[in-house]
Amino acid sequence: MDEYPWVLEQHSNLEPEQQSWHSKLGSENWDAPIVMTTMVQFLEVVFSGGTRGARKMHQLANSVLIFNEIQTLPINCTHLFCSALNFLTEYCCATAVLCTATQPLLDQLKSPEKGQLTIPPENELVSDVQKLFEDLQRVRVATTISPGRSSLQPR
Repeated sequence: MDEYPWVLEQHSNLEPEQQSWHSKLGSENWDAPIVMTTMVQFLEVVFSGGTRGARKMHQLANSVLIFNEIQTLPINCTHLFCSALNFLTEYCCATAVLCTATQPLLDQLKSPEKGQLTIPPENELVSDVQKLFEDLQRVRVATTISPGRSSLQPR
């Protein structure tokens, strides 16, 4: 077993009495090659006052940030989150991956001047989403029903 773990977990389910002094120190600085944390912890690092977040901020440069279930981002944090990600990707050489089955339109917000995500077209994994929907359409919903015909017609 490694004396210093490769993966650092920082979330509310950790039992403080089961942490070593090294893991506690690592949590204060995010001093590990892989850090698993929560959206709350991420936003606190980026936006909280004081020095606690500043001790972790440098670890976000040149990193890969993976956000799981990004659609659960609280609405009141959307603009702040987008501004933070834009800064980290544009100026700190970070890479952001947003994982979700229902991608929110963070690059098309109603008030873009407050901060919205900048997603270059070449970064999208699926280049033509509309064509994908058309190719995968298996039924056609008819607005009128003729006698003897179902409203769901196979394609």
